[in-house]
Amino acid sequence: PEVAVGDRPVSHDHTVHFFKAWQFHTDFLGQGRLYGWSHRLFAGYPVNYLYPIGPDLWVSLFYVLGAGFLSLSQAYSVAFFACFAFSGYAVFRACERLLGCPWIALVAGALFMTDGGAFRYGGWAYTVDYGVWPQTLSLSFALLAVARLPAILAGTSWRPVAAFGLFMGLSLVCHPMPILLFPLVAVIVVALRFGQAMMVDDDAPPGRELWRLVVGHAVGAVIAASWLLPFFSVKDLADRYGVPWMSSYQLGSRLLSGDVLN
Repeated sequence: PEVAVGDRPVSHDHTVHFFKAWQFHTDFLGQGRLYGWSHRLFAGYPVNYLYPIGPDLWVSLFYVLGAGFLSLSQAYSVAFFACFAFSGYAVFRACERLLGCPWIALVAGALFMTDGGAFRYGGWAYTVDYGVWPQTLSLSFALLAVARLPAILAGTSWRPVAAFGLFMGLSLVCHPMPILLFPLVAVIVVALRFGQAMMVDDDAPPGRELWRLVVGHAVGAVIAASWLLPFFSVKDLADRYGVPWMSSYQLGSRLLSGDVLN
């Protein structure tokens, strides 16, 4: 409950995410920039190229909503609390749309938010203690996107198509983890739709709804490109700073060859 009123968590990755949000607000947003170079960490690094920009924008949003009553530290705290609450809502909303039962959806959302989890496995430990909440934020938007699939395939309105594209794009702007999710979703949906057409001997080709699915993915890709294109442009630098997770033998080889910093 302390987090909800501005007591910022400082365990594990929280300090890094707060630093990113602070630097983004202090050095970039005020100058109308989203990307750039900074010498505040390492031997200099490309800001917001190698880690998604969505979490920084999320914190800045709550700072603006605070209307001057929240410091940036407090805004981070409230933004993190909102991310955790939003994850429960996303699970609830997705289950409600896909299963059609609000009570099951309510239980699913409650179980999701109270899951103890573990490192690399999500849940309370990963999101709250280790502070890897951008992945949870990304997952929440991804769930809201997937929840629109039945409406895309069954209806004629373009509203769920737009919602799918928006949430897909926001998901990828918050973290690159769902890059494999959305193509996989498209393949599964297409396979199920063609399978359904064959089972019911449907003469109407599954064209219109699949075209709507393509449009939804295209909209999401355009939104996601605002970060993915800068990200892929410097992908070769991804393991060159911070913690490269190399063995001592690899580090020794680089030291002997004089290739430590490249």
